[in-house]
Amino acid sequence: MFDCIHVGAAVDRIPMSLVARLRVGGAMLLPVHKPSSVEQDLLLVEKTQSVAPLLASLALAPDQDARSLDPTPFVTCKSIMACVYSPLTSHPMPLDPEEALVDVVDDTRVLALQDALEESQGLLDAAAEQLRLWQSAFKEERHRRPTLEEVKDTEEYRSFGRLKFAHDRLVRRHQRFLKENQERAQQQ
Repeated sequence: MFDCIHVGAAVDRIPMSLVARLRVGGAMLLPVHKPSSVEQDLLLVEKTQSVAPLLASLALAPDQDARSLDPTPFVTCKSIMACVYSPLTSHPMPLDPEEALVDVVDDTRVLALQDALEESQGLLDAAAEQLRLWQSAFKEERHRRPTLEEVKDTEEYRSFGRLKFAHDRLVRRHQRFLKENQERAQQQ
């Protein structure tokens, strides 16, 4: 993971593989071709925040609609100025600007959803570990395994359940988004 990335040659579109390598709070500076122009736009791409607070709020509000989880705000992009860089070699000419923008937004959403899934899985693993620690402490203290009712009555179990619920919704949303992108690509 990097705090800062500078791309030293003009590209046709924002490389999402580089965006994925930015740390939260990190920034990337890169020139992107303008259609029908010698100039490029010098863009500043920033990864603005972690998805953990959003996942935590989603886990605490299980009745919240999964569609309200829009990962797009986690990556911002703004044009700094016009510039002229050497183009990246052996790359095709830029796409139609509208189509390129849709691709960038879709790629950003896919990466943001993937980041959210990874972070969600980490939170879920931590909650499962807390539940295992509680069960071990219970067994050591009482010399028996806890009953299902005793497990269900713990905050550790409830926390794990909320996080699992939120994680499963993220997985379904990611799968649905990928399927929609595949269908759109097949129609073109």
